[in-house]
Amino acid sequence: MALFKYFKKSSLLPNPEGPLSDRMPSKAILSANREVESLVMTEDCPVMPPKKRGAYLNYNDEEKARIAKRAAEFGVTNTLKHLSKEYEDRPLKESTVRTWMLKYKKELASRVKKGEDTSITALKGKKRGHPYLLGEDMDRQLQAYIKSLRESKAIINSAIVVSAAEGIIKSHDSSLLECNGGHIKCTKHWAKHFLSRIGYVKRKATTKASISDIDFEAQKDQFLFDIRAIIEIEDIPKELVINWDHTGIQYIPVSNWTMAKEGLKRIEVAGLGDKRQLTAVFAASMSGDFLPPQIIYAGKTPRCLPSTKFPNDWNITYTENHWANEKTTVLHIKKILVPYIEACRKKLSLPDNQAALVIFDKFKGQCTSNILSLLQSNHIHLVIVPSNCTDRLQPLDVSVNKAVKENLRKQFQEWYSAQVSKNMDTPGSPIVDLSMAVVKPLGAAWIMNTFQYIKSNPTIIVNGFQHAGIKFND
Repeated sequence: MALFKYFKKSSLLPNPEGPLSDRMPSKAILSANREVESLVMTEDCPVMPPKKRGAYLNYNDEEKARIAKRAAEFGVTNTLKHLSKEYEDRPLKESTVRTWMLKYKKELASRVKKGEDTSITALKGKKRGHPYLLGEDMDRQLQAYIKSLRESKAIINSAIVVSAAEGIIKSHDSSLLECNGGHIKCTKHWAKHFLSRIGYVKRKATTKASISDIDFEAQKDQFLFDIRAIIEIEDIPKELVINWDHTGIQYIPVSNWTMAKEGLKRIEVAGLGDKRQLTAVFAASMSGDFLPPQIIYAGKTPRCLPSTKFPNDWNITYTENHWANEKTTVLHIKKILVPYIEACRKKLSLPDNQAALVIFDKFKGQCTSNILSLLQSNHIHLVIVPSNCTDRLQPLDVSVNKAVKENLRKQFQEWYSAQVSKNMDTPGSPIVDLSMAVVKPLGAAWIMNTFQYIKSNPTIIVNGFQHAGIKFND
């Protein structure tokens, strides 16, 4: 495609004396403009359009067998002449018919030798493309399993596909899996390709506003300046620089994959119900400490909480919609944040009024006057992450939250795979039971395992602070 239509006016190119000159030399801008103009003019020159190939001439297996049989009996030339009118819209080529005839004769000779029926009604061609990773039999079973899930309105995504595939493999021969010394490794990339091959499409909605690079850099500079200023003025150690963040956790890894015909404008995705989520409030220090989390379940009474025994220093609570609010934020500060800060002050032999710093986003439930007063009364300063910048400036968003969800997904896949393998040997439906009675206690156990994983790998936390640009001037 020619580029000239994007640059019809020279004014579209950066002005060497304009705002861009603050970030790069005017001489470099002029040079770049010349090269772009040169490219535009070159691309706009008329060139010979690429020659289009002809339309594919498709013949089904039955047609091939009928044409090949006649060619074997009456010759290729006679067959072409005889069928010329019938296939006027799809002209037959001599080389093509000859290939079919030779294949027909070979198949016929093979059947005569074996004493089989010699009436050949279909002439199947070679299968194109790479062989299926699971082989045709297991691939067919996996397709049937995934379609069965969809018919029952169950969740379908790459994690489900990987787990189901591993379960089916285990039901046949677990030694085929790479983890058991075999050659099959079911990856997320393979699962997405599988979904695409069987007609699944992906729809992903987003409500996140965009922010220009110039605005982002300005907000980032101010954000980091505020943090450095408070740390230096109050002489705050790394252990007392803390970021907390809320993240939604699915009991089952939900995605936006679903089966739909191409061209449909409305795609209904199963399994996106908000009731099958919980909220985790994670907090971590710049030194790599991972504080006990707050877990918020959806419900109106304590009966909504799982019977799982959580560690004593965790805060397990509930709200009607599992979202955090001012009340849960107060609980988090009093039961988790303040005890951690007091313990650090004692451990580091610091005074009781030693200042600390917390970093969090603009969520309205934690930016109330009551919350700010509570922080102030405990000598805790705060810096708020700029709007629409949390994915790049909030340490937990940069590294920890992703690692948490990947670890939870991995545990779910292992469990789901085992359930599929178990159910394949059971008469009736192989669908895995994903009711809340089953997944809620499992999810609690997986969260505890994930917490230990992050806590034992503090570099994940430290890297999050560093990638967000929050560093000490050592």
